[in-house]
Amino acid sequence: MRRAISLDSKEARLTGHLRVRQTRGSDFETLCRWAGNDKSPSIRMMGGLFASDSRREAFEMALKEKIFHLLILEKYESGKWVAVGTVISNKNGELYLVLDSSFRGRGLSVPAIRAAIGYLHEYPLLELTACVGWEEEVSRKAFEKAGFACREERAVEGMTCLEYVRQMKAQCPIYNVFI
Repeated sequence: MRRAISLDSKEARLTGHLRVRQTRGSDFETLCRWAGNDKSPSIRMMGGLFASDSRREAFEMALKEKIFHLLILEKYESGKWVAVGTVISNKNGELYLVLDSSFRGRGLSVPAIRAAIGYLHEYPLLELTACVGWEEEVSRKAFEKAGFACREERAVEGMTCLEYVRQMKAQCPIYNVFI
């Protein structure tokens, strides 16, 4: 005999849970707000993707063409899913994480990165990379806790950063097998 799960029990299990979903056209305003209010290297490195002169049509076209993975991170809070940040990954596996400023400092970075890794594991990426500024010690520690290792120092758009890398899939050697 199955017991019915009460609404309170379901609420208690999901509270604080993070999930990742594909971005929809209706997320455009939220992403523009995050990009406009944030001066983090992740926003600067994304370029003009959400610049104020961007048009909704161009955004929706980019989503349809799947040029990159644009994901929304949501947290279950007060009985509903609330958008807390975004993860952007291009086809080369370069990863950008942006958390809403009201959710920073709550210990969500590492679970957010892990949730994104879980989502991106389905795609043919050999590795994920993230550029983190020298001065961003909290971000560096978050990527390290999520399984990334510092590979090298490099310059990106005039900014010196550390490149962190995480292996996704083992690379198979290329050779013919005859049976």
